[in-house]
Amino acid sequence: MLDDPTKVINYESENPFLEDENQVATRCGYVYKVWKLQDANEAEGIKGKKICIRCSVHSTTGTLKENGEKALVNVYALNEHSLERSNWRGSIDHSIIACLNSEVSTNAFRISRYLVQSILAGVDFMKFAFVSRKDMGKNTEHVVCGTHTVKTLAWAQ
Repeated sequence: MLDDPTKVINYESENPFLEDENQVATRCGYVYKVWKLQDANEAEGIKGKKICIRCSVHSTTGTLKENGEKALVNVYALNEHSLERSNWRGSIDHSIIACLNSEVSTNAFRISRYLVQSILAGVDFMKFAFVSRKDMGKNTEHVVCGTHTVKTLAWAQ
């Protein structure tokens, strides 16, 4: 257990997965979770089966949970492609929940995938960033219109 959850941990190399100096790697951590799918039964000749899944974890919240572990968070960007369809700049200040509900209904598969990934990884919180193009004609400049954080397991129910 760490005394200070906000303390930065420095490793020998910046990224141990880089094999080449020109290689680009994603900036997230991974946890490996193992689940037992089937118990072994020697009398029937059945071997036990387990599955191991690599789950991505984006960051910590900088706080500790009651059990002393770091609280984890995954961050996802929701992109606004058309002002006619959503117009977050005008409506996000009034109701960020309405904007999130609209994204859930129009992009149910993507949001469900984010939720399942976070549940499997044991992530405590999910943070959604509402990102819009600064100018809809240019795809290189963006602005964050707002963010919203949900508790992963509570949101799944």
